[in-house]
Amino acid sequence: MQYSGGKWLRKPHMTKFFGGGHDVPNQINAGLVWDGKPIDPGNVYRDLQDAYYVPFPTWWRRFVFRALSPRDIAVYLYVCTYMGPLQLSHPTIRTISDDLGTTNRHGVTASLQKLVDLGFLVRQQRTVSQDNLHPRYLYQRPSPEYTLVTLLQSGYINGYLQPTAKTKRRTQEQIPGRIDRRLGKIFEEPIREMIGAEPFAEYGATRGETSRREYLLEKLQTRLNEMRNIGSKDA
Repeated sequence: MQYSGGKWLRKPHMTKFFGGGHDVPNQINAGLVWDGKPIDPGNVYRDLQDAYYVPFPTWWRRFVFRALSPRDIAVYLYVCTYMGPLQLSHPTIRTISDDLGTTNRHGVTASLQKLVDLGFLVRQQRTVSQDNLHPRYLYQRPSPEYTLVTLLQSGYINGYLQPTAKTKRRTQEQIPGRIDRRLGKIFEEPIREMIGAEPFAEYGATRGETSRREYLLEKLQTRLNEMRNIGSKDA
């Protein structure tokens, strides 16, 4: 019971959640309460060497600056700077807009949607704090495998890992051609590590953009499914 306005009021029933023993009113939708675990346990960005930095794969430069606008990249890096060991964060649109110095919150919202659509972020709506019971978006940085699969499926990159005409903006005269062999290693090594040496050799020997894209998609999806199976057991 609590005293307010000259009379005693019954406090709402409280339940435990968040894995930390915090109390929250029972009117909260239990299905939206964050359990403290990753959104997609087997699909988390890995190889993080230092918690004080945001790793950005250099081999992404082949397509990322074509697929994403400068604002998209700024929003992406901002959201990632909020992430801890689980690669999760939940900054609000207002916080992002204020810190990036923009009044265009619709633009920030559009960038977040694009980052999700193209596989650079994964998100779910969750209640994440007892101080604010209103559900908000919880963002997770997914694995590079997931990002590549999504970009390939959406048609933003092709079987040669080059950006497609979908990425072309009015200020760009043309899209890049195939990867220069002198620079190929920086793009090839990460793919080899993802799908394995033998599948990578077969991928390299596959002729035709469509065949290469289908083969790479198959191997990346297999790898992603394996990671998710392991992640679901560990969660």
